[in-house]
Formats: sequence, structure tokens, C-alpha cells
Amino acid sequence: MCNATEKKAINHLNRIMVGALATFGMVFDSSYMADIACLLSVLMWLALPEYGALVEHLWDNVRHKVNTNRS
Repeated sequence: MCNATEKKAINHLNRIMVGALATFGMVFDSSYMADIACLLSVLMWLALPEYGALVEHLWDNVRHKVNTNRS
């Protein structure tokens, strides 16, 4: 079994490979506007866990500040 650091590294490597292959396919298939939209959606999908964690962290901070101001 992998520890948390190794799992994170494997996950990041997987994301890099998917992003690189999507970019590679777009470049060699010729570039169309639909390809750019597809590439952006792939990159957004790959960054979704970090984005979700960031939003959750910001939401917790806002909730904490609102609860502190009410007291």
C-alpha cells in the first residue's frame, strides 16, 4: 500500500499525463475552437479536487468569521 504522499504524487502524475495527452492530441489533430474548449474542460476537470478543497477552505473561513462576528 502507498502512503498519503505517494498517493498524492501518483494522482498528480496521472493528471499531468492526461493533460499532456489531451494537449498532444489537440496539437497534432489541428487546432479548432472546439478543441480549445475541450482542452479547457479537461484541465478544469483535472484541477477539480484542488478547486473543491480551496472552495471548502474559503467557505469554512467565511463561516468562522460570520459566527465570530455574531458572538
